[in-house]
Order: sequence, then C-alpha cells, then structure tokens
Amino acid sequence: MKKKNKQKKGKRKYIVLGAVVIMVLASISTVGALNGWFGGGGSVPQDTTTLKLMGYWNFDEGSGSIAYDSSGQGHHGTLWSCGDTLTDSDGQTYSTVLIGSQCWMAENLNVTTTAAAKGDCSGYGYKYCYNDTSSNCDTYGGLYQWATAMCGESSSNSEPSGVQGICPDGWHMPSHYEWVTLERQVCSDIGNSSCDTTFVKDTSTTGWFGQDTTTAEGEGSAMAGNEALWTNGDIDNAGAGNNDFGTSGLDVLPAGYRSTVGSYHPLSDYADLWSSFQYDASNAWRRGLDYTHTDVRRSYTTKANGFSVRCVRD
Repeated sequence: MKKKNKQKKGKRKYIVLGAVVIMVLASISTVGALNGWFGGGGSVPQDTTTLKLMGYWNFDEGSGSIAYDSSGQGHHGTLWSCGDTLTDSDGQTYSTVLIGSQCWMAENLNVTTTAAAKGDCSGYGYKYCYNDTSSNCDTYGGLYQWATAMCGESSSNSEPSGVQGICPDGWHMPSHYEWVTLERQVCSDIGNSSCDTTFVKDTSTTGWFGQDTTTAEGEGSAMAGNEALWTNGDIDNAGAGNNDFGTSGLDVLPAGYRSTVGSYHPLSDYADLWSSFQYDASNAWRRGLDYTHTDVRRSYTTKANGFSVRCVRD
C-alpha cells in the first residue's frame, strides 16, 4: 500500500489541545475528544493536566502509517494518502486513485443509506442492487436515485462541490465540472490533444466526447476497468487491448442502472454515474460509459433513475 514519503523540509511538531483537524503531509485522524487550544513546535509540555494536552506528534517515524502520540495520552494517528484504501461508515473498504490533482474512489460506493457517514439518509431513498441481488452490490456497488445520493443537499457545480451526500467523511459527490476536470486529465494522460476543447466546460452541451474508435486512445476505455465484466471483454474493441482500456486507474464497472419503474437494464453494457449538479428540478447531470463506445457520454436525465456513485476527496 502506497504511503506518503517523509518530507525533507524539516520536522513539523504539533501540540493539539483543541477540536481541530490537522492536514500535515497527509490526513491524520485522532482518537478521543479534544478540548482547549492548538499550538505547535517546541518540546512536550510537562504539565499536561493544566494545559489539557491531548496529543503531541513529532512526525519523525520515517515510514509506516502510524503517527505516534508522544504526550502519553495514547492518541496515535493514522496517516493517509491517496492510493491507500478508504473505509466507509459500513466498514467496507475501497481502493482510491490520484488522477491529476483529484483523488477518486476507484470503486463504486456501496454504503447503505441508513449507515451513511452524514447520518441516516434513508428518508431520501435506499441502495438498490442490480436485479435485487445483493451479490451484484458486492461486485458493482449500489445504485442510487439522485436525491438519495445527495442525502437532501442542494445542487452544486462548484469545484469541489461541497456536497457530502452519502459519501464518507472527507469525501464528496463530484460536480459536473469536477467530472470535466477528470475527463480532461484522462484525455491528456493517454496522449490525446485539445483536451480542454474536446471536453468543454459548460452546462448545456450533451453527447459523446473524446475518441471513439477501435484503434485510437479512448477516454471512456481508459476510465473503465475489469475487461471480463464488459460485454465483448472490452469497450468497443472486442478485447484487442489497444485503446488504453483501464489505464486511468478509475476502474468504472458496467453496473447497469435501475429505471424509474424499478426494472434493471443491461449489466455488462452500461455504466452511469451521478454528479452533484442538477439540470432542472427533475433532471441531473451524469456520466456514462457504453461497451459500444470508447468515448464518454455527458447528459442529464431524470433524478428517479438509479445510478452508481463515485466520491472525490475533499
């Protein structure tokens, strides 16, 4: 599992006496209720009772994933960097991948709405498994209506969106523009040109964008993963393997979707993923992959459909 390399710009030491979140080299989470105030540097104060010292980290371990608390309080922290696994509020783990400056989940979300990190989101709907078969959720993740994925939050097209929805703490639903940023990065990473104009950044253009051919580099193929799960063993290339299939690390799977009337549509053929941005009161923007295309579909559709969810690091 990839860990953050130790920085060589000098040690950073922190005394924590308040309810704070520390962002140093990576994320650190601590155990216990913190109170008081926050300071840094110097040696460990001796009078920890008077100062209400709750933690002191030298960050001098040099390797590993634990930042040890030198205060004697035992509040050891876990260092995390993109590429490590993520654990949701249901205790399920997900792979993650850094694409450009964005850290994405590399698997579809599979959390139950009653156990979302934000709280009980079941008042907005539930997680569905393709054909109502739980093993499909284990492989492909859950399918969620837009309101469920948003857990009651308002539409946003900011970068970052600021919408946690049913995502784990520290993660959020990607906005329409965040999807565009991802597409442009994948386009560039696989060697295509004019990525900013190919993947236009507006809120009106729909259709298929990128390379759609059996020989050239396709952004949709690069975003997909696990060839064996796709019809024909690939996306529009019958397993030939020369269209950059899976190279982005995003590993989108053909989870199909749940229609507004509760029927399910072709597993292995389609992948549809929500954004946090609505088109109007009834429709929201989504991204789609199709086994007959190597490019990426951008469109809006009814919020009542059940689609997959990917989260992005805050």
